[in-house]
Amino acid sequence: MTSIDLAVTMPQSRKDAVLDALRRAIIEGQLKPGERLDAASIAARLGCSRMPVRDALKELEAEGLVTCFPSRGTEVSRLDAYDLEQLVGIRLALEQLALRRAIPVMTSQDLDDLRNILERMDETPDLGAWLQLNEAFHARINAASGWPRLVGEIERQRRNIERYVRQRIHIDGRAQPHAQHWALYDACVARDAERACAILEDHLSRTARLVTQHAES
Repeated sequence: MTSIDLAVTMPQSRKDAVLDALRRAIIEGQLKPGERLDAASIAARLGCSRMPVRDALKELEAEGLVTCFPSRGTEVSRLDAYDLEQLVGIRLALEQLALRRAIPVMTSQDLDDLRNILERMDETPDLGAWLQLNEAFHARINAASGWPRLVGEIERQRRNIERYVRQRIHIDGRAQPHAQHWALYDACVARDAERACAILEDHLSRTARLVTQHAES
């Protein structure tokens, strides 16, 4: 099995530590679609029993990140073009809902935080750091909606597609999506929810086209 970075932030339960590490490894592409996950091997790496590993794999299956087969064990889920189209469509609908709720109630601190994230994205040469900031930017807008259940569902959808988005950014670069981030920020400052939603739709639709092309290639 591919080497996994199992660094975690403590305190965490053993199951949550395994869950976070495996989830991160899948999203960041350390574990590839179709790669088999052996509970015994993971437990040996962590120095724990198989039970927390099995519990973590069950949760990842519920999130759609792994698939359990009766005959061949557990594998990192593969998503085809149709799966990706659905996930992006669902994510767009949910994030537009969050955006419409967030824009009227955004505080000056919210806007300052968004600008600070974008400026850091401007300056960082490291793609890994840029991707983390990209995640933080969208999460900050979603959190301003004030609906934690909505934010949680958006995050669940994002996890499923993020590994494919990262592959495309590695290939296509970040200039275009980052220009759209700034345009989205400007719409938030202007309190223009319609323009913000249109920008977000273009932003995520472009993502859908790129990741779908990758899945079909």
